[in-house]
Amino acid sequence: MKSVTNDPNITGFVMVEQMKSIDYQARKIKFIGKASDEALDTVLSILDACIY
Repeated sequence: MKSVTNDPNITGFVMVEQMKSIDYQARKIKFIGKASDEALDTVLSILDACIY
């Protein structure tokens, strides 16, 4: 597992295989940082395999 960001204060992971829509307002989601380019490329690659 790789870090989602380069910020050591942010932890977590992306569950690409369990996609669903999210109501950002209902869940009171807030922006905390950007994913690294490497993490985003990995996520999009897995998502592409799941969809096609």
